[in-house]
Amino acid sequence: MAQATSDESSIFYVSFVVPKFLVKQAKSNLERKHKLDRSVKIQPYRRDAYINACGDHMLIQSTIILPDSMSQLEGRLQALKELGLESYYDRIFIIKTHSRQASDVQQYDAQRNPLQEAFGKGLQQLPKELLASLCLTMDRLLADLPDSYTIYPPMLLLTSKTFASSSWQTLLASASPRQLNDLYATVATALRVTHIAQNAPIPPSIGQSLDRDPPASEQPLTKQPTTANILRSPTGLKPLYGSFGPLTKTAQPTPHDLTTALWVSTRQNNILQTWAPVHTMFSRGNISEKTRLLTLPSIAQAVAEGEVAGAGSTAVDLYAGIGYFAFCYARAGVRRVLCWELNGWSVEGLRRGAAANGWGVRVVEGDGQGMEREEVDGTEEGEVFWVWRESNERAGERIERLRGAVPPIRHVNCGLLPSSRGSWETAVGALDPGLGGWVHVHENIAMKEIEGKAAEILEEIQGIVDRVADEDHRSQRDELGGRKAILEHVQKVKTYAPGVMHCVLDIWIPPRRSLDEVKDSCKGSISLEREV
Repeated sequence: MAQATSDESSIFYVSFVVPKFLVKQAKSNLERKHKLDRSVKIQPYRRDAYINACGDHMLIQSTIILPDSMSQLEGRLQALKELGLESYYDRIFIIKTHSRQASDVQQYDAQRNPLQEAFGKGLQQLPKELLASLCLTMDRLLADLPDSYTIYPPMLLLTSKTFASSSWQTLLASASPRQLNDLYATVATALRVTHIAQNAPIPPSIGQSLDRDPPASEQPLTKQPTTANILRSPTGLKPLYGSFGPLTKTAQPTPHDLTTALWVSTRQNNILQTWAPVHTMFSRGNISEKTRLLTLPSIAQAVAEGEVAGAGSTAVDLYAGIGYFAFCYARAGVRRVLCWELNGWSVEGLRRGAAANGWGVRVVEGDGQGMEREEVDGTEEGEVFWVWRESNERAGERIERLRGAVPPIRHVNCGLLPSSRGSWETAVGALDPGLGGWVHVHENIAMKEIEGKAAEILEEIQGIVDRVADEDHRSQRDELGGRKAILEHVQKVKTYAPGVMHCVLDIWIPPRRSLDEVKDSCKGSISLEREV
């Protein structure tokens, strides 16, 4: 960092605009570097509606000094790098001010953010006569440009509303392809990316648009068929700059497709995740649930019990995707994670992401065979993830064939929205019959109905528990506590749609065997007492 000079007009102080979930980490990093300005209280930041549209942010004042000649983009990069927060480049912003007074920090009207600064440079590449002929000015275009954007190296992802204003619609419709390419190339260079795309909502059906319906005069005479978008494919994402590889939507890519596609990445909770943005969605809003899993007491309990027994523990993810939640189980200490994923693009993203994090992966193709018990001995050391590229419809039978050859299954994640109901019976049956465990049910629930809906789901899970109960031990129902499923917690993850909340229900499923049998099989090495 640059040192202070006697010329106060040539330097500026840095304040950080930080999402609430990162405040603790940012504050700690500033304290370790002795760069936290304790004279200014950490307080809510409300001056930028676009930033807060992505979640509440807080303003943290620092004693960091940078030269005033440094651009907003360069300053942010340098400040975050020194603090070890560069992986959150797309989430943390800075404000430059010549004063450390609290009133000045709050009243300071931030200059153009890095996106506006980059587009300002890009617009300068366009012929002046083009803007003049359209009655447009750079100032108006930049004022109409929203602040929100995300960088997933090496790609800049713009929001669906980036070019929604009439000024930008006019420019995009009038500029030539070459002029637009020059514009995007300059933006990419300024933001240090190689690709640019514009995001769009994930439609529930393939062939369906979430934009307004066209007028009757423009609608086709016959209704176009649609199919459920069960793979959550980002069919509306629009590449703007750079080669994204094959654009044809297919769930089972060829080796050539995988090697020529654009792959991007991001780091959350110091876990790297990788995906092909044209073919696979990424939900940044799930970070709160990922963070929760890393320190979830029930996962820590299963890991600890597995260590005492010397067997370890296993988790199952029935809708693994690119490893959203599966990676969290591994980072939390789970020895083996069994995954099911139908989308070949997601499987490849999971494989690449796991390798980048130092975890071994075995991918089993959905050829009707699966992994047999005798194959387990041939697994390589460090293979944390076993991934079946197929529907989870056969997960139950595959797990039964592996029972005893893998560590006890203590957690099962059912992460499909809007409902994971189709996997609940498989999840309950997958848990270790002698130890029991937890099922994590993801479900979209109306905010006003969360309590009642949670009770309904628990009742339905209880019905499954009763159906899969071991027939040989029904006479011991009293000793097993009636095999009652327990709803331990309902986690509200994020708003999925107006009035609808993505919730996760943590449900304890008791063991199917008697306590005596479990104690005999474990020789007393695992604590089986549980407080209800």
